[in-house]
Amino acid sequence: MSTETCGLLSMIEETKETVLKLSSLRENLDAAFVQTVNAPPQITNEPAQPVSMIKLPRIDLPTFWGDTANWFEFWAVFESAIHNQPLSEVQKLTSTSA
Repeated sequence: MSTETCGLLSMIEETKETVLKLSSLRENLDAAFVQTVNAPPQITNEPAQPVSMIKLPRIDLPTFWGDTANWFEFWAVFESAIHNQPLSEVQKLTSTSA
């Protein structure tokens, strides 16, 4: 048997093993999906966060122009001023837009 034939047979065998592994993983995913879909909804009794109805001041954030060297500085300011605040998404947007 030639070296090329041995190499080809080896590749075919590896491919079969990979297909079997993928098939097994697919079955596991399908089973997990069915469990998720059939699970009863979880109801939490956490109190809703109060929504502030006051007019928020406009926050002047530095503009991120796409330079990756400035990303971490921009994100640190944005995260502390906007992202981590207990505001609705709309409030966050309107406090940053002109």
